[in-house]
This record gives sequence, structure tokens and C-alpha cells, in this order.
Amino acid sequence: MLLPGGEVDPGESIEQAAVRELAEETTLSADPADVSVVGLVLATETSAEPTRLTAATVVRAHTGAPAVAEPGRIERWEWFAPDRLPDVLFVPSARVLRFRRPGLPLPEGPFHRYDMTPRR
Repeated sequence: MLLPGGEVDPGESIEQAAVRELAEETTLSADPADVSVVGLVLATETSAEPTRLTAATVVRAHTGAPAVAEPGRIERWEWFAPDRLPDVLFVPSARVLRFRRPGLPLPEGPFHRYDMTPRR
């Protein structure tokens, strides 16, 4: 299981990227003003890949119903209650989920976590 996400394009803010990626992957529409950055996760695994910096965002309002916009990558979108998450999670998604639900039994790992105060 994974959350919608992707890269920040040149010139974009994290909030703008979150809204664009949400639309590209789920067809949901949102306004960057309705997005809060609640934390950052800096992965510190040793690998040949570049270091991953993941921004955890919360979208407070959206329009539409989730639909698969990238059928080659995504099979379906599904809402889960926090206590009923699938056993297999994409590790960056699991780390992001812990910002909103710190008590969730999700994988730990070599990373640094930076909590942020969401703007109101």
C-alpha cells in the first residue's frame, strides 16, 4: 500500500506538488491553501540511490472521488481506518503515516524525523 506522492517539480512548493500529485494519481482536486506540511522524513539508508526526503502533508479539503489515473502503476485506491491498515506498506508511506498516528505499529528504520506545526 502506498500514499499518493511524487517529486516536487522545479518552481513548485511542497503544497503545490502535493495537490498536483494528488490529482495526477487519484483525480482528486485540492487547493494548495488547504495543504499543511506536518513533517519531513530524511531516510538515511545506505544505498546507491540518492537520499530520500519525504514531506508529510495533510490535505484538509478536496473535491471528487478517488479514481485510478495511472493504471500501469496503481491497481486501486482505497480508504483505510488507522487500525485496519494493510500489513504491507511502502516504507516511505508508513513513515509519513506515523506523523498523524504516532502509535501505529509501523516499520522503523534508519531515518530522521522532523515534526512541524501545521498552519491553520
